[in-house]
Amino acid sequence: MALKRETLVNSIAYLLQRFPIVAVLGPRQCGKSTLLTEIVGAERVYDLEYLPHFDTVARDPNFFLASLGDQALVGIDEAQAYPPLFQALRYHVDR
Repeated sequence: MALKRETLVNSIAYLLQRFPIVAVLGPRQCGKSTLLTEIVGAERVYDLEYLPHFDTVARDPNFFLASLGDQALVGIDEAQAYPPLFQALRYHVDR
């Protein structure tokens, strides 16, 4: 059964109020990136398949995350393209 877009957006918004990181998972081409952009805003999504975004994050992931600020809502699309990012995320969330 397919979930309605409004249900997905509301569910993610609910989770974002309770957790510092929310992962959106699903099969290829199901609309994850579109949903992420809708929730966060296009200017706050970093797509790691886009080389300039990848370079920004990979140059120094700790600096990148610190520069976002404590309350920044940001989307990182294709995060699996740079596994060291997950270690940096854990560090910043724990702080």
